[in-house]
Amino acid sequence: MVHRVFELVRVAVTHLLERPGASVVNIVSGAINLQVRGHLSYDASKSALFYARHSMAASFGPRIRVNGIMPGIIETEAMKAVVGQHQGVLDQLLSQTRMRRLGSPRDIGLAVVHLASPAAAWVTGVLLDVDGGTVGEMNPMFPDL
Repeated sequence: MVHRVFELVRVAVTHLLERPGASVVNIVSGAINLQVRGHLSYDASKSALFYARHSMAASFGPRIRVNGIMPGIIETEAMKAVVGQHQGVLDQLLSQTRMRRLGSPRDIGLAVVHLASPAAAWVTGVLLDVDGGTVGEMNPMFPDL
């Protein structure tokens, strides 16, 4: 997977250099913070993108900005199918998100648009968590407002 991203960026660089304000936004995965059996190749490739973001930003700057997005749990058809098979999982996921909802593909798309836009013209090498605000406590002591 990661070699495809690098190859795409390699091919795109010559075109991006022709455009002022060019930007690359990689999608990383919060799953790299978990140690799940059977995820070795996925975790390795997403981790490579996590760390390569800095090197790409250093190599392509100042003419091309490179940033990343680490999405939280996004409500896709595949996620609905998995969550629907396990009673109570959705409630648990929602309780661990400050915004008390799952993310949408639109949430991620808007974050990409921001990082690629002139509004982020002085932003490079960063990783933006787009996760609805992860709750740090397992059993919240205080109710929502």
